[in-house]
Amino acid sequence: MTDRLQSIDILRGIAILAVLAIHMPHDAPGGFRENIWFFPSQLMNYGYFGVHLFVLLSGYCIHRRSAMKKFDTGKWELNWLQFWRRRFWRLYPPYVTAMVVSLFAAAWLHDEFAIDRQAIVTDIALHLLMLHNLTADFGTSLGNGAFWSLGMEEQLYAGYFLLIRMIRRDNWRLALAVAGATTLAWRCVMPFVPWVEVGTIEIGKWYLWPMMFWLHWTLGALAVDASCGNITLGRWTRSLPVACGFLLIALLANRNFAELLQTAGHGAFLDPIDARIQESISWLGELFAAGGFFCLMNWMLAAENTFVTDNPISKNVASLGRISYSVYLVHVPVMYVVSTHESLPPSGINWLLRVLLYLALSIGFGALFFNAVERWFLGGRMPRLKPSPSIRAT
Repeated sequence: MTDRLQSIDILRGIAILAVLAIHMPHDAPGGFRENIWFFPSQLMNYGYFGVHLFVLLSGYCIHRRSAMKKFDTGKWELNWLQFWRRRFWRLYPPYVTAMVVSLFAAAWLHDEFAIDRQAIVTDIALHLLMLHNLTADFGTSLGNGAFWSLGMEEQLYAGYFLLIRMIRRDNWRLALAVAGATTLAWRCVMPFVPWVEVGTIEIGKWYLWPMMFWLHWTLGALAVDASCGNITLGRWTRSLPVACGFLLIALLANRNFAELLQTAGHGAFLDPIDARIQESISWLGELFAAGGFFCLMNWMLAAENTFVTDNPISKNVASLGRISYSVYLVHVPVMYVVSTHESLPPSGINWLLRVLLYLALSIGFGALFFNAVERWFLGGRMPRLKPSPSIRAT
């Protein structure tokens, strides 16, 4: 197996494009008869599905080293000290640097986030400990709401300890059952659970907690063992039509589709349904997105070194995927700065120009951040005088 897979980088590129789409201003006022960009703007509302794809990719990349060793030696081997050391040096220094960039931008370059002098110390401390996503006040704070998923994924790394113990017994059925049942129960109960005050900190925003995505992460790890040959999955798990079917169900069950129906005057049948139940349906529908991305990932891995991955468009998307972590870290403050200074109206050709402007600047500054900061830590260790000569799979 090669160190780096083009198919995984392509999926990273797709994921970061989706995240950029949801975070940039993309409203198109008026209906589809008044604004030609109405439907594209509605599709961009689904961009947060990019986070779901990122979580699956995280499960794939984190488990890949162990799965490859299992394929080579027949034994499960995982040194936890080395694992956490690699994770720390690979992810944490760029993350802390992005925190500094976000605070600097909030203080001097935009007014989208007001720094509260009384709460900022707690805010920074929780972000440094990567516990901010567990709180109601600081989950999407610090001038960079995208940080919440980094805390969530760090907590999923801790859950890998339990997952690997189940996998080591060659019991993937047990691992999937535990992760699936936990995620399903959490998504069903979450809308009905009130937030809790613990001292001066309010615990809440349950949708930012790792239990929301444990099944996603586990499916990503399962895809590794299947691609390595450690286990055998049914052909449907690498079927593109099945992937598209699952994703279509996720789109139709989503709250964005319900809002679109109500806006168009066709959502009267939803009125008798309690809002929290509608929200639960939407949360559960996202599990179909996990299944769809799982099948898509397996299909892409099976198509490695074919025209699917070896064409000009795929290569450009893969190049974006290689710097996707840096783009993700800095795109929110970049967009805040742009929104403070740009004044393009959200209609006509200006809507498209505005989208392209946000896209170009977010990717451009992400590339600068990658070359200035992230590339020094690609090896997952304390950087040397020279940066890593190439990007290696995590």
